[in-house]
Amino acid sequence: MTAALCDAIRARGGVLVAGAGLQQLLVEGGSVTGALAFGAEGALEARAGSIVLATGGFQGNAELLARYVSPHAASMYLRANPCSTGDGLLAALAAGAATTASLGAFYGHAMTAPPARFGAERFQEMSHKYGPMSVALNLDGQRFADESAGTGEETLNIAIARQREATAAYVFDAATAERPYEAGPLARVIVERARQAGGPVLQADSLEELAQGMHAWGFPPREVLRTLREFNAAVQAGEGPLLQPPRRGEPHAVVQAPFTAALVRSAITFTCGGVTVDLDMRVLRRAASVSLLPLAKAPAAELQASAIARLYAAGCDVGGVSGASYMGGLAQALVTGRIAGTQAAGQ
Repeated sequence: MTAALCDAIRARGGVLVAGAGLQQLLVEGGSVTGALAFGAEGALEARAGSIVLATGGFQGNAELLARYVSPHAASMYLRANPCSTGDGLLAALAAGAATTASLGAFYGHAMTAPPARFGAERFQEMSHKYGPMSVALNLDGQRFADESAGTGEETLNIAIARQREATAAYVFDAATAERPYEAGPLARVIVERARQAGGPVLQADSLEELAQGMHAWGFPPREVLRTLREFNAAVQAGEGPLLQPPRRGEPHAVVQAPFTAALVRSAITFTCGGVTVDLDMRVLRRAASVSLLPLAKAPAAELQASAIARLYAAGCDVGGVSGASYMGGLAQALVTGRIAGTQAAGQ
């Protein structure tokens, strides 16, 4: 698809410069007039009637991740290209852009923890998408989220990012190991792939044995066992929603041997927060726009939004399309990209 798009640009007289990263936007009189980039041959200054920011989010920027996403960002996997380092967001902020809520939200899936070794071609294979059917425990042996919340395992993955070392264990029994779900292969298939890659996986015939084995990973066995027993009792009594954190969906107790624990790390594919835009994908100016929070209470006459002239955004540089749940990154890129391109071309 990328090759076809590049060919289409060239066929229409467009010029592509690869390997050049955006450094800053050029602004004159409040309007964007071009961009300054740096590549292998040094500085590149491009003047243009309009600019579209489409740098893919800031998941490749460790400092921005630590600031907005998690203090444990250094322990997270980058489940994406390494080139989306927040160039669009930083340049837009320097030009006066407003940002959206949910700068800490992102899309990704927990993947097999170290010492597993795998490359980008195995990101899907190492993604533990069965997580909502498991019991997720942090390194203190405690549940920390409703595993079943959201539209899939990506919501649980966000919660893992905020746990110590961005690490958790997914614990499940023999029934869940064979339980089908829409998002991917059976749990036992994913765990076997993790084992073959050198990932930390345990299997035991009793919860006591499983909890004791997790001690080598840094988990306190007594707390692990207490948490699992409390979870099982609540689910079997139909009181999962009363647990803290609650378990509102996927009421699967961990009761059928053998029992499995897989150690996982939070992984980020793309960020969901970014610059604020209007329906034409024009980037809004923070100094001349009022709060766009959905519960802002103000008379209609006081609401105003001011765009930065000639600046547009698309894809993951646009914030607020997804939050804690996932709506689809390619769909967001397609819709916002076509609008931004059409509007920018009219300048």
